[in-house]
Amino acid sequence: GQAVFYYSGNDPLALKQQKQLRAQSDAIIKTTLGEPFYAAYQLNQDPLYRSSKAMAEQLGVAQKSVMSIYEINRATQAELDRIRKDINMTSDEKVEALSQTQVEQQQSLQQILGPEAFERWLQTHTSLH
Repeated sequence: GQAVFYYSGNDPLALKQQKQLRAQSDAIIKTTLGEPFYAAYQLNQDPLYRSSKAMAEQLGVAQKSVMSIYEINRATQAELDRIRKDINMTSDEKVEALSQTQVEQQQSLQQILGPEAFERWLQTHTSLH
């Protein structure tokens, strides 16, 4: 039961059992919560969504902006991952593409957050990097 649910090795049988247990668990949660709450539950399992939500709260922007922030962050992360894995790009090309992707993220966030919240985001974001 619980040992298999939290198993982190690579035994095929244990991994198959783990997948079945997770599917059963998800089905029970979905049935219990109902579709709308289950969708919210799934979103809240995503670390990128949780960080987008925390960012919105920290910056004091409207809760309705969370999904837009999340979509921007998710698209940015996917593009950064794609660039990093691209074997046809040189290191210099990757650096340029990564930088451009981050600029595009900032431009999109600026539109959603507005000038004051974006300035606060810039201050916290640049102090972390």
